[in-house]
Amino acid sequence: MSFAASGLVYYVCKHYFGKTGEYLDVLFTLLIVFNNFLGLVLDFYHTVPGWDIATHYTTSLFLAVSALVLMQRAYAVVLNEAPPVIIVMAMILFSLGLGGLWEIGEFSSDYLRGTDFQHGLVNTMQDLIVDMVAGLVVGIAWVKTRTQK
Repeated sequence: MSFAASGLVYYVCKHYFGKTGEYLDVLFTLLIVFNNFLGLVLDFYHTVPGWDIATHYTTSLFLAVSALVLMQRAYAVVLNEAPPVIIVMAMILFSLGLGGLWEIGEFSSDYLRGTDFQHGLVNTMQDLIVDMVAGLVVGIAWVKTRTQK
């Protein structure tokens, strides 16, 4: 699945977003290495405390930044005219939405494949809180860089 996702991201990024897309694709590939190779192959999810939290945070940061960069390329006028609070809230909701999908994936894997990614409600809520914080950080950073220009 990771290779298929990487291939899709590469195609979309290269064909629709030029050089910016190529940089995002490299970052996406590094994210796959970080999450899947270290987390699953080397079993960091079970051997490194907080690995799940780190992957949620880094993934949410990457996806929120990517969304803003791609929005800037495709809809610069709309993004630049949006009130700062809307940008921050959109990034929080975007990150929480993706985090929710991630948790559904973890639950599905545990249920269908017998894995043990979810360790109860506390783990799920910690993951979603970290996703929310990542969205908040990206939203505030974007607004600050936009207002400093």
